[in-house]
Amino acid sequence: MKKYIIFDLDGTLIYSEVQINKIILEYIENNLWEDYLDSTRYFLNNMKWGTLKYLFEYLWINNEENKKHSDILFEKLKQIKNIEFIEWTIEKIKELKNNWFMLFLSTGNSTDFANKILKDANIDILFEKIMWSDIIPKSNEHIEIFKEIAWDENFYKNSVSVWDWQKEEQIAKEKNIDFVHIWDTYKSIAQIDFKKI
Repeated sequence: MKKYIIFDLDGTLIYSEVQINKIILEYIENNLWEDYLDSTRYFLNNMKWGTLKYLFEYLWINNEENKKHSDILFEKLKQIKNIEFIEWTIEKIKELKNNWFMLFLSTGNSTDFANKILKDANIDILFEKIMWSDIIPKSNEHIEIFKEIAWDENFYKNSVSVWDWQKEEQIAKEKNIDFVHIWDTYKSIAQIDFKKI
């Protein structure tokens, strides 16, 4: 049986993609050339694993401007209200913790956004570690930090990763971590029997 579960946030635990994409597209339209809109839409639809930093790199925005735009957008994303958890997600998180799984969360979103969402649902304390992308961009580095916290040389073998996009699957496969694509077979983490993975 697995001991560790690594979750994504947006699209895996919460419904947020529509609101996030709307804010990003409005910002691009109002603050950058309109020519960037189609490229941004492509990025959001096909490479949504990327953080804001990667979006601006994709748009060929230099480092200084990249940081400026990323910081402003992270601030705007923190203002999102009325985010809903996917059905039965909160209950499942509590159940998994009560069954002695160690839970981790790796998100492409900001610290404040993730903190607020999880604290409002009273489940932030159920995660051993939450990694956000305004500090360290979502990557293998998040996984390495989780491994250090677990203090288990078989961390990869004993983990399962639950995300909603191919890039996260690639990260998991590089570490030989079992992967569950949430919108492929399952519509909610509540449908997953983690004891059988």
